[in-house]
Amino acid sequence: MEIFYSSSLNGNLLGCDCWGYPEAGLDKRAWYLGEHPRPKGALLLDAGNVLETGRDPYLADLLLETYRELGYDAVAVGTHELSEGIDVLVDRAAAGVLTSHNLLVDGHPLTEEPVIRHTSSGVDLAVISLADPEWFAPYLARFVSRLSVADPETVLSVQRMNSAADGAEGLIVLAHGSEEWIRTLLADSGRSPRVDGEDVTAPVVAVILAGEESLVEDKLPGGIPLFSPGEEGNRLGMAEIRLRPRRSPKWKNEFVEFHYLGPGDDVVAARGAEYEDYLDTKRSDS
Repeated sequence: MEIFYSSSLNGNLLGCDCWGYPEAGLDKRAWYLGEHPRPKGALLLDAGNVLETGRDPYLADLLLETYRELGYDAVAVGTHELSEGIDVLVDRAAAGVLTSHNLLVDGHPLTEEPVIRHTSSGVDLAVISLADPEWFAPYLARFVSRLSVADPETVLSVQRMNSAADGAEGLIVLAHGSEEWIRTLLADSGRSPRVDGEDVTAPVVAVILAGEESLVEDKLPGGIPLFSPGEEGNRLGMAEIRLRPRRSPKWKNEFVEFHYLGPGDDVVAARGAEYEDYLDTKRSDS
């Protein structure tokens, strides 16, 4: 199966060549995906922080519209996605793409069921999104009594069973938080619930991480691949994973890096120009 993945765009629709900021933008990634179409059944995933840190509904609409058009199968809710408030987050998740299986809004999971996709290798694969409780803790105080984080180990166990019940042969985790957290979580979640001696869960076959914005290509316990494309949305990861019964998955991975002066997608570039015009109008009116 083939997985294309990204993270930590941080609101960079067109990127920037200014000091201390990213070179690329979503228009470069969109151009690449347009010029190099994914094989049928290849997954396209994002581990979160698509939006910028502040409240900007205009930019958020443009970014998420582009993600939907690019065909993203699932995008984890990162801390940046909380910036517009809880009700807007719920509405955006209901509109598609944004997911989190252990963020609770008014006591209910933002996303109930795993995302199931038929992959390029002919197997069904599930995708879930998990939030690191410690990583999200500073943000919870803004939404007292409305937003909480369920125990990720418990949710992972339940979603592995749900995924298997839905016919998935493996599970990908979109993890938003620290690398130490996800390593500990996977180490502590190695035991599989069994019914009548039979394993009734879908195995975790890959983890896509966002949060620390480090470039990562490593193994978790059991040989599970751990990937993170790093900072500011400048890279797209492409992994090929082969499931092997009763053994750790076999995989290979590469990163494509984008640059500010590289080619960009015309439609997304037009949205960037539209947004810049909007900002110019706001400045003129203030």
